[in-house]
Amino acid sequence: MGLITDLVTAGDYKNANIKVKGMKNDKVFLIHKSLFGKQEIRLDKSTVADIETKSQSNNLAGSEYQVEIRFKNGKRCLATLTDFTYRALNSSLY
Repeated sequence: MGLITDLVTAGDYKNANIKVKGMKNDKVFLIHKSLFGKQEIRLDKSTVADIETKSQSNNLAGSEYQVEIRFKNGKRCLATLTDFTYRALNSSLY
């Protein structure tokens, strides 16, 4: 993996950012910018059907995960996540 983290690398939301927000860092959002403005999609049980971990790599900065996110609306994307974001996403789904 590289230095590109918390970013959608392929799929319906390519080049979107994934951010962890909230007082307890418990809310995960996909932030997609398009011609029609910025769209924030909360990643939780109501919007995400499933996630699948494709690969994991360890480096000096920590672990990075490549995950496929399948949405309930039929869209899907491939994202590279840091360990912190990966854990926040998993806890918001399960």
